[in-house]
Amino acid sequence: MALAAAGSWHAGAEWVVALLLVASVTFLVACASALFGNRPFAVRWMIGPAVAFRLLFATVPPSLSDDVWRYLWDGEVAAAGINPYRFAPDDLALSGLRDATWERMNHRSISTIYPPYAQLLFRAVAPRGGLMGWKVVVLAFDLLALLGVMEGLRAVGRPAALAILYAWNPLVLTEFAWNAHVDVVAVAGVTWAVVASLRERPRLAVALVCLAGGIKLFPLALLPVFVKRSGCRPGIAIAAAIGLAGAVPYASAGLAALSSGLRVYAETWEFNGSLYEALRSLVAPSTARLLLAVAMLTVVACVTRSSADVPDATLWILACMVFVSPTVHPWYATWLIPPLARRAPRASLLLFTQVVVLSYVVLAVRDATGRWFLPARYANLEWWPVWSLLGVELLRSRRERAVS
Repeated sequence: MALAAAGSWHAGAEWVVALLLVASVTFLVACASALFGNRPFAVRWMIGPAVAFRLLFATVPPSLSDDVWRYLWDGEVAAAGINPYRFAPDDLALSGLRDATWERMNHRSISTIYPPYAQLLFRAVAPRGGLMGWKVVVLAFDLLALLGVMEGLRAVGRPAALAILYAWNPLVLTEFAWNAHVDVVAVAGVTWAVVASLRERPRLAVALVCLAGGIKLFPLALLPVFVKRSGCRPGIAIAAAIGLAGAVPYASAGLAALSSGLRVYAETWEFNGSLYEALRSLVAPSTARLLLAVAMLTVVACVTRSSADVPDATLWILACMVFVSPTVHPWYATWLIPPLARRAPRASLLLFTQVVVLSYVVLAVRDATGRWFLPARYANLEWWPVWSLLGVELLRSRRERAVS
């Protein structure tokens, strides 16, 4: 309730971060009680508060991120019969569409980075629904993801109480119900893809991963795992068909325009990237990006070849993607939460989903100085406990394997 009130009153970022950290403590206590308490934790006690938490933020305007205004702008441009990949928002060709949405947008000189299926969704919602219509869509996919987590738990015989890791997670509430990030649609797609794989429907799983990748690109890193389970030829055919179906409506913009915003993101954006920052102090930024990309591809290849556990493979590939990225916004950590909730919770990754909100201090720094940077003390508070705990977990796993 305090967080929702802070959002409505446009409280400073430092107050929001403090409230989020308090919420994280109470969330972790609730998780411990649900998972390790003497009495079984009933699902009905989880669902009711989960819905109530989301309704608290339903009418609170996004204030920690302005990405939602780009979603709505892209939808309005498409509704006007213009290919959203063709022009950046600042282009004079779109001057007649400028409105309050345009004024609230960030990076107006850069063409959209969102994939084709996201554009179709923006086009369907923005012209009539506006912000509230988009929030309704986000809440629907958020609850769909929660149902997917619960179904996945049933499929592997895990206790339903584990779904609390998603249902009551402050980061999920902040990034989806409050700030309305499109990532929730991709998260729901990946969640149900894992369920389909567990239910021995591998081709449906491939299709869901591809559709999720058409919303936000991160699920495409999982494609080798799902294609392998479906059989290479059928899986590749499904992926190619879905990719072409999404690209065709926007192909008139040309390949350069389709990828221009994404190239800017991949080549220049950087924020809160722990491994990237460490490498950048030793080598050139372009070299650091290349080394981390090679490391990511290596992890995907190794996990695809060796892992038969789809939830486990999903978790580690997505965790690697977040950890090697030069840009790590708080909502990127939401990608880890559904697969994290399907297994014995990995404490280091669960901790990361709670402390990543420290990076929102950058908003207070920007307001005070006009510069966009995260002070080192906050980055250290965020990352060092996670890396330390992850190191302990990996050493323990290695010892257990050696003993067995």
